[in-house]
Amino acid sequence: MPVLRALVAPILPEPIFLSNNFVEILEKAILPYKTNYPNVLINIESELKSEFVKCDKNQIFRLFTNLVKNSIESILENKSTSPNIFIYLQEGTNSIDILFQDSGLGFETSQLKTVSEPYFTTKDNGSGLGLSIVSKIVFEHGGTISFYNNEEKNGANIHFTLSKNL
Repeated sequence: MPVLRALVAPILPEPIFLSNNFVEILEKAILPYKTNYPNVLINIESELKSEFVKCDKNQIFRLFTNLVKNSIESILENKSTSPNIFIYLQEGTNSIDILFQDSGLGFETSQLKTVSEPYFTTKDNGSGLGLSIVSKIVFEHGGTISFYNNEEKNGANIHFTLSKNL
């Protein structure tokens, strides 16, 4: 992890953890994509007891912006007949659990272990920083992240947790 932190650290300032409306941050992050890609269904399902979560609102905004941007690009490349992004929020005892699913191309099985490394990209014009920044934000928020494919519906699944004890 020190290599990731060193490579990505200049891009993100130190997080400032304050009580923020988590769902509102998420909705603001996805709004431009809902407007610009009206054919892609973007659905949030929240089971949070309280929408207020201690987090860095700018970093969480960036996290969701990066994830939605990647998903939209993958969905467009996949030419999905049912383009969608589902975001599920659940509250655990000590964490917020988020499952992010899309109907894009998914991940190559051989890439699952390296997809969040800095400068890893499968795109012609990609910087390879999007998912490494997402991972860094999750780790800075005391969480974990995993990437896998949605075998039932095709597409990608990204499951991550964020600590409630910051």
